[in-house]
Amino acid sequence: NDPKGKNIQSHFSYNKMSSLKEIKSHMKGYRSMDLAARDVQAMQGHYKDLKIGAEQYIFPEGKRENLFRLKGTIPVQFRGTTYNIPIVLWLQKTHPQHNPIAYVTPTPDMCINPSRYVDASGRIYLPYISEWKQGKSDLVTLVQILCATFAESIPVFSRQQQHTYMPPSGAGSYRPPPQGGYNPPGYAPHYPPQPPQPYPPPNQHYSSVPYPSGQSSMPVPGGGYNPPYPGGGGYQQPPHHYPPQGQTGYAPYPQARVTNAQPLLSANEERRRIEEEKERQQLVERQSLESAVEDKIKRQLQNVLGRAQEEMTTLKDTESKLKENHEKLTRILQDMDDKQREVETSVDTLKEKTVELDSVIEYLKSQPDTVNPDETICAANPVYNQILKLYAEENAIDDTIYYLGEALRKGVITHEAFLKHVRDLSRKQFMARATIMKARDAAKLPPLETQA
Repeated sequence: NDPKGKNIQSHFSYNKMSSLKEIKSHMKGYRSMDLAARDVQAMQGHYKDLKIGAEQYIFPEGKRENLFRLKGTIPVQFRGTTYNIPIVLWLQKTHPQHNPIAYVTPTPDMCINPSRYVDASGRIYLPYISEWKQGKSDLVTLVQILCATFAESIPVFSRQQQHTYMPPSGAGSYRPPPQGGYNPPGYAPHYPPQPPQPYPPPNQHYSSVPYPSGQSSMPVPGGGYNPPYPGGGGYQQPPHHYPPQGQTGYAPYPQARVTNAQPLLSANEERRRIEEEKERQQLVERQSLESAVEDKIKRQLQNVLGRAQEEMTTLKDTESKLKENHEKLTRILQDMDDKQREVETSVDTLKEKTVELDSVIEYLKSQPDTVNPDETICAANPVYNQILKLYAEENAIDDTIYYLGEALRKGVITHEAFLKHVRDLSRKQFMARATIMKARDAAKLPPLETQA
């Protein structure tokens, strides 16, 4: 500990914020891992002394489960002095759908100061935790509320002080024990029922708050030291602890005591001092809550702006696709109009040709039945006519050779007759093909394609 009692800074403060990949490595089995990791990273951006990890947690019913936890200290401002309060936050497998579990984790030389927010085992109970809602609650706001709450009611005290308890003088009030001085006869200061308000003694410095030692798992609620409470009506206040008269050298958390043997303050002055202290505490709490609300509004505004930007991008993409499809539909309609005009033109042409064919048919019907097929087909000029006749002759020779082969197969003709006729026909076919080639050259027609 610091011999001068000055508050030291956390030795983790130089560490950088954990990356999403590092955070997710401790979140095996978490349903909404991305949302939980981003919530943890946002919290570490404000409170870097809370370190990530995964340990075994014991539920009140005895169930054991490996959970992600944030362990370290949070700064609490009390009368101008910063105290580092050790806590641990456990995230359930369904985070952020369900609330985290928070504990105060005192070191061996500390003891828990039970209050309406902290039980004897260190379990923290807040309306913000019990009313946790996804999308509206986050770890940053939770830690800020813890800092404001602990500034009003310190959750831990030093074990070095002896615990002294005086019976209450009445409902909701108590009488401090004498500290080597005297109390005026009949003097009994009355305090309004409220949570304990520990104050640092004047002209005395305190040592810094020790950091939490390594622990494998958190205890279940119900264990730990539970000091007696005074009876009577109103809010039950935990006992105040006073050091023995004349003894020095302690470095406790803030505790109220009388520092001299002078008469105590009057009831009005004491009430005024309490009201001033309460106003200062309310100011600190209000500033902390305003900061938390401001940060939350900023994050929500950023989320709204991000969603609006995404919607604008989606709408722009949709608009671009609609324009592109509109152009395609316009082109398709234009093509359909062109095709319709082409079809109408073709229909008109078909009607004209139908009329011509009808006239030709009527003409042919009026002609005599004796029609020479060779005269029905005439080429445009003599060369084309010669090519037509030679082509017909060549194909006729092919058919003749085919049927000669069929006759030979069936035994109608002999081999000698087959060979003789094939030689004669082949010679004629060769001459016809050669003549066709010369005629095509003379007519400047493209050469015939040779068959494989």
